[in-house]
Amino acid sequence: MQDKWDREKLTQLRCTFLLDCINTGKFDERDSFPSASELTKTAQSQTPSFPCTFIPQIEGEGTLDYYEIQIANAQQIPTRENNWHDFFNGLIWHQFPKSKMLISRLHAKDIEQHGLSPRTPRRDRLTHFDECGLLLLVKKSDLAQCTSFFHGLSTHNWTQVYLELRNLWHNVVTPCLFGHASAEMMLSPFVGLTAKWVLVPVDDDFDTCSFAEKRAHVDDQLLSVITYFDGFTSKNVLRPIPLLGIPQWCDKQNANFYSDSNYFRSQREGVALTQQYPPRWPLKQ
Repeated sequence: MQDKWDREKLTQLRCTFLLDCINTGKFDERDSFPSASELTKTAQSQTPSFPCTFIPQIEGEGTLDYYEIQIANAQQIPTRENNWHDFFNGLIWHQFPKSKMLISRLHAKDIEQHGLSPRTPRRDRLTHFDECGLLLLVKKSDLAQCTSFFHGLSTHNWTQVYLELRNLWHNVVTPCLFGHASAEMMLSPFVGLTAKWVLVPVDDDFDTCSFAEKRAHVDDQLLSVITYFDGFTSKNVLRPIPLLGIPQWCDKQNANFYSDSNYFRSQREGVALTQQYPPRWPLKQ
């Protein structure tokens, strides 16, 4: 089943980083979904060293190989036409090609060592992050003032994170969608929409950089984070975050909204925190 293109929907997205990617590629000016070849052309114009090409994937037909193996070995990204999910996957590839390629290579490595089924825990977490990941960008000089924020986020203290420390959002902590499934669902957001977040520190001159420089820098930093955590092999590195709680990402964010315990859930007892704050992992300078 094919999706219907509606460029007006793109303007409703609340993630500024994703909107910058849409504007840079002029996708908001289109009257139809871009083809696989058009996605490749746009990617190569923005990143001359872009490692892959997008190829058409026709519904009901198999690809040359298993999806992640085809990307890792043939540098080809099977892409369905007229499909929001694959369109947003293309946009994430445009922004973070190194990190996306690393994820595919880690999948391929586990498949080579353990077979396709059952999936390894690492592949499950990589898939979850690839589909529903959220990057929280913080300048390195601002990390010290974010200790309470990230501790509250890690322990599900939603009142602290979304209300008491609300001024940190978009000023000190910049949310950036990495999961293409999350991006697709934000076209028609619903209560219950949840992502998995990672902290990605960035250089202090980040705000003065061009969008192309920002994309490349975040990609390098995220690559270091994924590598350090060995593709999220350990449990509890990826923590849940209710996406619609992020200020400006949803209308009617009042006290009653944040009191919905079915959405803003308490942390389960006995959950250990693997990711430390302030961060200790080596980051690319």
